[in-house]
Amino acid sequence: MAWIVESVNESAPDVGLSLAFDSEIIQNQDYESLLTVWRACRKDGSVAKAYVIVTEDVHDEAGMSAYARAAGASMQDGSVSVLSVDPNPEVLEGSWHGTRTVVMEFASVEAAHAWYDSESYQQAKPLRQAAADCNVVIVAGTEAPHHD
Repeated sequence: MAWIVESVNESAPDVGLSLAFDSEIIQNQDYESLLTVWRACRKDGSVAKAYVIVTEDVHDEAGMSAYARAAGASMQDGSVSVLSVDPNPEVLEGSWHGTRTVVMEFASVEAAHAWYDSESYQQAKPLRQAAADCNVVIVAGTEAPHHD
């Protein structure tokens, strides 16, 4: 049995959402899963892109070069686009971790997880962890509200 959930994004009231969900999610009150799906979907039902953002405080440049070569192998299938590798991001407010920020784009949150959890990337990850102190997040994209 499926449920239809209709909602309106409070921050963008003209972007509606209507999705079918498995009744098990609702019965188990797995609201986190529900919100994850809701946040990742666009008005037309397509899945929003996702972004992996890495802040790096590099203490071993040679180690990071080795990591870059190893991580590059995990990106050869074209599932990731590196949008920025900024060695000196401009902080406008607050504090920012690290001296370098990397932004990567994926077709979906699931695609980002598939890359991060892949055997190829899992082999590269310890090289980064040894060469830099990092923060890594996945951010779900969203469709900008349309204004007439």
